[in-house]
Amino acid sequence: MKPDKNIEQKLEELADAVGRRDSFVDDVMTRIKNSPVQLSKKTKRNHVLRRILMKNTIKLTAAAVIAIATLLLFLFNTSSTSIAWAEVAAKTDSISDFVYQSQESMTVIGKNYSESIITTIYTSAEYGIRIDDEKSGNRTFTLPADKAIVVVMPSIKKYKWHPLSDNAIAEMKENSPKTLVKKYIAAKYKSLGRKIINGVEAEGIEVNNIELVKSNMPIKSYLGHLWIDIQTELPILLEAKLVGENDIQVKVILDNFQWNVNLSSEKFKPEIPKDYTEL
Repeated sequence: MKPDKNIEQKLEELADAVGRRDSFVDDVMTRIKNSPVQLSKKTKRNHVLRRILMKNTIKLTAAAVIAIATLLLFLFNTSSTSIAWAEVAAKTDSISDFVYQSQESMTVIGKNYSESIITTIYTSAEYGIRIDDEKSGNRTFTLPADKAIVVVMPSIKKYKWHPLSDNAIAEMKENSPKTLVKKYIAAKYKSLGRKIINGVEAEGIEVNNIELVKSNMPIKSYLGHLWIDIQTELPILLEAKLVGENDIQVKVILDNFQWNVNLSSEKFKPEIPKDYTEL
């Protein structure tokens, strides 16, 4: 028997099995201390032990790298599950009542002219549309059942009644956010990825097509963005910028959406005080 050689062979075998249990290194040290080896073999044993420790360190380092890589992938690869856009269009279209805010601004490129309007819009499939103008205080009621448009103007104590034609009703539906969502998704679009909007994670698309919108003026260019809440799969932001003839530029932002709200008929009844006169 050659005890020293047997110890060296066992250590070599143990080196190949390193990392299988946490107490491995302590066990090796115990075996070395209890084995009847000659001092002249110490250098060789130390070399084997270094191999063992090195293998253990490499395995631990590799495990750490894998763990870090997995964490980074989880943190930054947020677009691994994309929005099902066809389902978004169908889900949005199925909603009867909703509320949103509209910000419209118009400028003339190269000239010192600008105009802006901020409105809150209530939309009901049953009762129609109500538009509250933040600046003027005017309230506009589009009432398909009555085939009428009623504008109430508190600042001048006036009101105005207009007949509502079938073409106007069709145009009203054409310009609805629900229709825009369907058009954007059906068009050739570019992915905008994801971003946080008012604390909500959203996924967006971009469209660039003048055929997507109807306007009273010829349109030179049209660029639109649609952002969807990835949790509800409903729109949270619609942006559009169009340039028309005479370098008129119009920007529209639709946001602060409230989907599936319960809007009563009272919301769509024009309240005209007795001291108001018809315009």
